Amino acid sequence: MSIFELIEAGDARGARKLLTDDPSLASARDDQGLSALMRASYRGGGVYAAVREAEPELDAWDRIVVGEAADLPAADAWSPDGFTPLHIAAFAKNAAAAQALVDAGADVNAFATASFARVTPLGTCAFVGATEVARVLLRAGADPTLTEIEGGSPLEAAMHNGHRDLVSLLVVLIAHGYAEAVRTALDQDPTLANATVDWGGGDWETALGAASHVGNREIAELLLDHGARLDVFAAAMLEMVDVVRAALEARPDLRDALGPHGIPLRAHAQGAVAELF
Repeated sequence: MSIFELIEAGDARGARKLLTDDPSLASARDDQGLSALMRASYRGGGVYAAVREAEPELDAWDRIVVGEAADLPAADAWSPDGFTPLHIAAFAKNAAAAQALVDAGADVNAFATASFARVTPLGTCAFVGATEVARVLLRAGADPTLTEIEGGSPLEAAMHNGHRDLVSLLVVLIAHGYAEAVRTALDQDPTLANATVDWGGGDWETALGAASHVGNREIAELLLDHGARLDVFAAAMLEMVDVVRAALEARPDLRDALGPHGIPLRAHAQGAVAELF
């Protein structure tokens, strides 16, 4: 059997024996032009380890797979099987490579052309649970509502695959302004009304906090209807004068309280609540 047949079969023992006899096969390419290492990474498990142990010569795509972030493919390159470098970075959970590609101008919303996975890089994150890569993509403007050409949204895929951390990240993100997407998620799992994420450096944000600081009453009330825990920042945005007044009387220092992203409580205040400041 060839190295590619062994990879396809997931035969790690056979691959390791073949590569021991002829290590150069670790640098072989299939009919599409994919390296043995790339093919093995798709298969995963012991067969990938076997090829990696043979120390093949790495090309630019392979470097993404093994966790490197320098000398990568061009940001607008395409793999022989229809993926961008960002898709491969997502598949490999290589956040450093993803950031380097974004910095080089990669399209964060590009759809893969592979027949079996016509998704955006964020869709690939949802498939494998690449939460840190998803953070990179979202910060760079990835659209969380783009659906697979023949499937669901990244959030739906992450929920289906059980990637809870990524689900929370996506719910908090869409709570900034995608009401129908929030509604769909809550219909499937009402506990997501209390989804919370740390954007980094202790910048914690709940889904309700997201809706509140952008002034989205529809999403805030939707989250509250599904069990989100009311806080003073949401109360200020929702013009709950008595709630905010009572909170300020009990804790005057709340006047200078900072919410997610360092946005102060007074900036959340709407209507008559603003007069309390």
